[in-house]
Amino acid sequence: MSTPKREMRRVLKRSSEKTVVFVILPGTPDWAIILPRVKLYITSKQRAEIVAHVQSGLPQETCGLLWGRDGRALVHRPADNVARSPTRYEMDPIWQVAVMHEMLARGLELVAIYHSHPEGPSVPSTTDVARAYYPDSAYIVLSPGPDREWTMKAYRIVEGQVSAIEILVAGAGDAI
Repeated sequence: MSTPKREMRRVLKRSSEKTVVFVILPGTPDWAIILPRVKLYITSKQRAEIVAHVQSGLPQETCGLLWGRDGRALVHRPADNVARSPTRYEMDPIWQVAVMHEMLARGLELVAIYHSHPEGPSVPSTTDVARAYYPDSAYIVLSPGPDREWTMKAYRIVEGQVSAIEILVAGAGDAI
């Protein structure tokens, strides 16, 4: 009688800045290692669109989606915050289902979900962590910095664990 296979997590690298963990799922060959994405690629145009969307929604939190492939954002879809709140956001579920169908029909994946914290900070709140239902997606939080420039930070949230990921912004002519 064989013992049941369990998910195994192993730490590849641990430092004060980040921990990289790989996951071996039951039935996965030993050579197949699934590494979490540690970078998100967006264009400067997408960043500008997101910041403009966030500013247009003040004083409420603002939200939206980024679709793409392999951690590279190709499509920006701003959303309405139906919660109309300065401290939480909620996307219209009917809109969300419709745009997810469109995304899948286009062969894309959800690479990031963003929202603002108009009064800061640029870190996920307890509510954000509890409602992080898409572990393969990055979660972007924007907040105004001391100079009122918007700070944009990204995180991976899996099973209540939050880890920062890098956002790389490509210039207008750069390929992502």
